[in-house]
Amino acid sequence: MVLDERERLLQARVMLGERSQQEGVVHEERRRQLQETAAMFADIEDEFSAKLRADLSRQEWEQFMKCDRLPDPASPSQMNTYLYVWRETDRLNNIEDATAKTTEVLGLLDALGDLIEAPPPNIPKKKVDLWIEMRNLVRAEQQTHLDAAAYRLLRRLETDLEAESLEIVRFYRACQHFRLCLWAQLMLPVASFKQDEDSRPPTQCEFAQLGVSLQLPRALHEVPLAVRAMWVQYDHYSDRCPTFHCAPLPPSQGLDMLSAVEEERSVQAALREEIGFELGRRLAVVERLVKEVQARPPPGTESKDKPPAPPSPELDNFEAGEPIQSPSQMMNAKAGERERQLREELRARPRPHEVNLREMAVLGGTLHLDLVLQPPQPRHMRTRLTITVLEGAHTLRPVPYHQPYQPPAPPEPGQVRLPEEIEAELRQAEKELDALVLVNILLPESVLWFEPPTVVGWDADKGYWTTEDYHDIKFNEEKQLLTFRAGRMRPLGLAVHRYTNLPYQGWEVKPDAKSVASGSSAAPAACILSITAAVVMVELCVRDSEMCLNQLQNGPNNALLDLVGKFMKPRELFKLLRSGGLDLCPGDDVGCYLEGVAPKHRPTERHLYHTMALLCNTYNFTWSRWNQQAGTRNIVMQFREYIDRKKVGNFNMLLVTPSHATIPECTEVSPMFNSKSAEGFPFYADLFHLVQDHCSLLTKSRIEDIPFTFVETMDEVLRTVRVLSSS
Repeated sequence: MVLDERERLLQARVMLGERSQQEGVVHEERRRQLQETAAMFADIEDEFSAKLRADLSRQEWEQFMKCDRLPDPASPSQMNTYLYVWRETDRLNNIEDATAKTTEVLGLLDALGDLIEAPPPNIPKKKVDLWIEMRNLVRAEQQTHLDAAAYRLLRRLETDLEAESLEIVRFYRACQHFRLCLWAQLMLPVASFKQDEDSRPPTQCEFAQLGVSLQLPRALHEVPLAVRAMWVQYDHYSDRCPTFHCAPLPPSQGLDMLSAVEEERSVQAALREEIGFELGRRLAVVERLVKEVQARPPPGTESKDKPPAPPSPELDNFEAGEPIQSPSQMMNAKAGERERQLREELRARPRPHEVNLREMAVLGGTLHLDLVLQPPQPRHMRTRLTITVLEGAHTLRPVPYHQPYQPPAPPEPGQVRLPEEIEAELRQAEKELDALVLVNILLPESVLWFEPPTVVGWDADKGYWTTEDYHDIKFNEEKQLLTFRAGRMRPLGLAVHRYTNLPYQGWEVKPDAKSVASGSSAAPAACILSITAAVVMVELCVRDSEMCLNQLQNGPNNALLDLVGKFMKPRELFKLLRSGGLDLCPGDDVGCYLEGVAPKHRPTERHLYHTMALLCNTYNFTWSRWNQQAGTRNIVMQFREYIDRKKVGNFNMLLVTPSHATIPECTEVSPMFNSKSAEGFPFYADLFHLVQDHCSLLTKSRIEDIPFTFVETMDEVLRTVRVLSSS
């Protein structure tokens, strides 16, 4: 056994040296090919960056020439001046002016948001922080003016609000960005006798225009209050939450393909040294044992007078060691562990009751549902004089309402309770729930609701959405009606899981044959990305530097269908889809909150997306059932050349790893996946060089002539949707 182990170790050491020389030759070829691809992509990116700079200069000039008295959102000094003038001059705060100003301000906030989400090149972080600070100030001022407009209306209940009955008055105003309802009960003369509080029916407040209704607890019967229900179509709170942004990735995850390959080469060299050291250590032990074996007399020649010494304990207990893995095998084994560690680093850790916005999303805007004290009303004197006694700040004053509630604890296992005890407990729980405000909300039809939402409230003191103080939540799926009890009144949101439509069940990228005139030999000017998600089917069309929603099927309602056929920048369309309940933008931490998603080696994935974008008008790519189970370092899909849709060949399997791109020796219907390259298939560092050696001359010319804006836009779409890691 010892002799066999020595032979195995000597052979392993020889193979280690030979493999090192072979990998050195292969790596030089890999470096050469990747340098060619990197230079090509760099030229495309330089052209695209130059176009972006030209577009930015043109936009700045157009902004300067508008002469619309609005500031440049990119200039903090102009925005600060605008904010100061707004505060000092707009003192009337009537609802008409507030409505018009909201449209103006939201346009500035949208422009600020675009600058913050995608800053122009070479913008320092300090300026981005100034933009964020300015956005928060403008948002706060805008909300202050809406509150002041509502306060101004409530100051004249009998004249500015519409009488519904002898004691109930209402107001309603709708615009593109918000719908405002006011409800108030006039304080009539009090009867000489006091009615039993328990016999009075609860006060009902219904806002049919919003699909919202309230039932106030009896404890608020004698409070001179008004109800403000304002449903705004925007969300100015979520991006201020601690869990809104994903934690940053380590620098190694942001490397380009060439740098990542060079780093892995150095890691493999270090692993090879460790393997050589381990082989040397094992070989030294085995050589010592071999000498001991050789020093012993051959069997049958032992002297009867002098029996041989017993074998040493080391020789007697010797067992062959485990086979030593190659550097590539060791890196593959460590890749999964590194991904698990990274997943734990990226996972958000919210506080109790805090809504984790990496996992959830607030949809449908924000519902401001407020119980406020009625302002002092004007008094008409006999001398045609009107007097109003103003007390305190001239703003909405919330009713001091907070009703804690603790649901009854479940019975202990084996505990036996009498029916009378159960009935008494239920009556007590019902009495405690009646002390809370009952809220009914009809879900807005502008959102795709794939699941019953969770009601959340904005905790201004702590700066995050919370589920605290909301109880007895029920959902009527047929009526799309959400009912709950609220122990505190504050801005409300409807939260759902972000990744309801992940993982993708299938996807396809192909040239849009309809973008070419019949009989023309020109390359397609557009590309179709089809995604079969967990619930819906989506088809996107990318053309030059814009994208549109082509189709949306299997949605629970008709939301987002108004976007079909409208071309816009990809980031704008993805933002609209996300606000409508369709999130196709999985973050780097999606694996922390969703099973069945296997993030791929990120530099390889990004490099492959860029190559697919370069080939998107000449090749057809689609998903493979082997991709998810192939591991982090293996990307598997199918592809084929696509010149004439009437003469399209069969799909070929494609395997892309950090070290090479190849056609594996298996098919989509094989009984198992085989990563071995097809027999006689040459080495290629990436998909681009593989295609260059196997495509037609027409395809080569089309690849050379594809517009750089088309390539970069398609690359942005693929990086955002991440079909390779999400299917």
